[in-house]
Amino acid sequence: MNRIHKLAIPVLLLMMCAALSGASAQSIAIETGDGGSLPGSIPVGETFTVLITEDGSPVGAGTNVIFRLPHDTGDPTLVQTDDDGKARYKPLITGTLGIRVLDGTVTVAEETVNVVSEVTGDTTAPTIRSVTLNPATVNATGETFTVTVNTTDASGIASVTANATTGTVTLTSTGDDEWAGTLTAPGTAGVYTVTVVATDASSNANNATDTSKQISVIPPSKEQETSYDVNNTATEDGNTVTISDNDTITGTSPLNDTVSIDLGGDYNLVIEINVNSTDNTTGTVASVTLDTPAVTASGTTWEQNESADIDLNLNDSIWTGSNTPKLIIQPLNNIEDKLSDDALENATSAILELHGATTAMVVQATLSGIDESDVKSLPIEMTVDADWYNSQDKVYLFKFDENGVEKQRQLPNSVSHNETSGTYTLSFEMNGFSIFALVGTKTTTTTSHHGGGGGGSGTYPPGWDTTPAVTATAAHGATPGATHKVTPPAGEAVTKPTTKPAAAEKATPAGAEET
Repeated sequence: MNRIHKLAIPVLLLMMCAALSGASAQSIAIETGDGGSLPGSIPVGETFTVLITEDGSPVGAGTNVIFRLPHDTGDPTLVQTDDDGKARYKPLITGTLGIRVLDGTVTVAEETVNVVSEVTGDTTAPTIRSVTLNPATVNATGETFTVTVNTTDASGIASVTANATTGTVTLTSTGDDEWAGTLTAPGTAGVYTVTVVATDASSNANNATDTSKQISVIPPSKEQETSYDVNNTATEDGNTVTISDNDTITGTSPLNDTVSIDLGGDYNLVIEINVNSTDNTTGTVASVTLDTPAVTASGTTWEQNESADIDLNLNDSIWTGSNTPKLIIQPLNNIEDKLSDDALENATSAILELHGATTAMVVQATLSGIDESDVKSLPIEMTVDADWYNSQDKVYLFKFDENGVEKQRQLPNSVSHNETSGTYTLSFEMNGFSIFALVGTKTTTTTSHHGGGGGGSGTYPPGWDTTPAVTATAAHGATPGATHKVTPPAGEAVTKPTTKPAAAEKATPAGAEET
């Protein structure tokens, strides 16, 4: 390198702004590309990848890394990390390679690695036999979980580390090739990969990485509790009503077929009435439904616009008197969040009967304050992004018990499309409280399936004996933002309109490669 180029490097380093913000030397680490400890030596002529982390997480693009070989007299080579926080360097001579991470012009981390003509001795990475998490699902409150790793190596194991994006933890040997430690889960709902790195005791410090396990972090449950007593109670249409023990309802003015009582906090008691034709201030109660707020689950595997709305169709046992039902809704990332391994096998087998099944939402519903026998059914509305719905051929709502046994599988009673929000709302009527999973499936094209209009060709999953027929479709030229509803006849399967709204295109950032 000539003198001009040598002078250009320091000037360039002074001018460039590093991506690390407020970093400290203690929080920055230089690791191998797969997240393990640096080896004692690397071969000459082969590209060497390092991963730069801050507090255990990759730094992202734009962090300045200086490679210098030899570390004290060689010319510095500046490399910036890519989107994954990695920087690459190919040594062409042997010697001690110096690696420095800069924050501006300040060195915040520094390591050395020997570059040799041939790596000798033990060059085999450890074998990681198993990784277990206990528990595998935690609440988004900074809870802890235990990681247990079984790993072996001919040279012995020097160290085992684990990271769940909240910082690297060194595990402790517990004997019989097992290492264990306690990690703190992220405080935001989502599914996070647990990275385990085992390093052997050889001079080459070979390491193996395992990313097979994920910790599921779920948001706090939504407790929907309200009280009601339909006794001289004001309705939203200006009436005052009372329900008697014989299911008779009386109003101070003529009754409508449906009356709604505002219970506050977005709760409503909706009463369907068979109005007396001779005395329209009295009637017989046909049904009472507790309308509860919809639940979203930001940060989970649910998409941004998705929500679950579970209401209570109440039995006549609690139409009268003072009652305080409490519906507890727990958004989940996956069905395994609340199922044991054996139960999960049962549930997975049921879903795998479907072709190309994908799960949009999973939610657990439990009840307190009243008995489950006081609830006739659960009217459930699942709202999903149009992108997901338009990529499915059929959609089911599954209900699983605590053993993972499929208790109910239902097609939607109706489907509504909201063009403004870009969502579809699917309505179901389910029985009992448990774990509900909204699952979509695609037909295959290997076998022709003939039947009525709609649906196209394909091999349909169990329960689809004939091609479903569409009973209504969105009208052409409808007002933007209008909700179009598709209502199936009783007992018939439902498919989407043969002319579906186009799925929203996913924008690709400039300069990014679409995958």
